[in-house]
Amino acid sequence: MNHAIAVLGPALTFTDMAADKWTELCGEKKEKIYAKSIAEVFELVEKGKAKEGIVPLENRLNGSVMETLDLLFQKNIRITGTVKIPIRHVLCANANMRSIRTIISHPQAWSQCSRFIQKHFPNVEFLAEPSTVSAMEKVWRSKDETLAAIGSEKAAQKMGLRIVANNIENDPENETEFAIIAKNSRKLPVLLR
Repeated sequence: MNHAIAVLGPALTFTDMAADKWTELCGEKKEKIYAKSIAEVFELVEKGKAKEGIVPLENRLNGSVMETLDLLFQKNIRITGTVKIPIRHVLCANANMRSIRTIISHPQAWSQCSRFIQKHFPNVEFLAEPSTVSAMEKVWRSKDETLAAIGSEKAAQKMGLRIVANNIENDPENETEFAIIAKNSRKLPVLLR
């Protein structure tokens, strides 16, 4: 039986961390298949290439993830469980805070850290990336001392980026609930709480 889980990737994203937590809770080893979008996670589950998938459902600061909700209503997919993880953002760079002129990240992360950015970088340029990890990779590859990225401490440490500020999110209680999705064996309407 296929025990793979489709994960909104790349590796080291918050969704990837939630998948690790889910796998640990299940006590069962699951191969991860990284998808480039929420829609692709649904497609992998729908086509049977993954037994289940994990996608962001709701964030304490940003609310419901509309793409996930829309796909739940459009597809023959159901939620089989949920897992919450704390979302702690760091600002990482190749140099110190004084050098930073541009911050790269996923728009959700930028929004979740808006107070810190406004206070410390009121005139910084923002560049959007598809994920916090791709933003961090861009900073790491560039070696540009004027670039910084917002993402997880775990990803920053793996890439060897300098963490110049910790816990920069607007709310220290920030968390995201992730939905575990699977193919619906019967065509039933999806009900959300």
